[in-house]
Amino acid sequence: GVTFLRILGCFVPMWMIFNPQNYMFLSIMLPWWGAALLVLFIVGSTDFVDGWLARVTDSITSLGEKLDPIADKLLVIPTFFAICASGLILQPWGWIIFTLTVIPEVALVSLNIYLMVRGIHARIPSIWAGKIKMNIQCLGLVLALLPVMGMWWQALVIGCFMIGIGFSYVAATRYIQTGATIIKAAQ
Repeated sequence: GVTFLRILGCFVPMWMIFNPQNYMFLSIMLPWWGAALLVLFIVGSTDFVDGWLARVTDSITSLGEKLDPIADKLLVIPTFFAICASGLILQPWGWIIFTLTVIPEVALVSLNIYLMVRGIHARIPSIWAGKIKMNIQCLGLVLALLPVMGMWWQALVIGCFMIGIGFSYVAATRYIQTGATIIKAAQ
């Protein structure tokens, strides 16, 4: 249940970025970037809550294990797209970084789809590089949304995303190696 709510909530920050206005939260008026940060934080924290609930209640399911990384990708990619399209990151760097971020994610989703279509029910465990990547990408989103200007700030935001890309490619390589081993063993 929490994963489905998280997936639905993933598109709210993107919508807020494309519709910059003030938003009311608990009788407090927030600027659009503050509201987007708050929603990004709330939706992002449901990842922890979702995993914790699944472990505590011993209700870990294969569907949940497949949807969880998809929910992570849906939090980062649409928000990052909106940040690039809104010009909050210096161009053309924003679109270059966005493309480099999306490539490994598409590869991993394709691997999971291939495994499902082939009827291979194997679990590819998460690795440290994937978790670090997710946290660095979320930090990059937060930095990009803050109303700070200047080339030094843009360099910091771009640098943050570039570090995330490095971890993304390390994680993707490891996942694809594990997937290839699983596919080979299933033949």
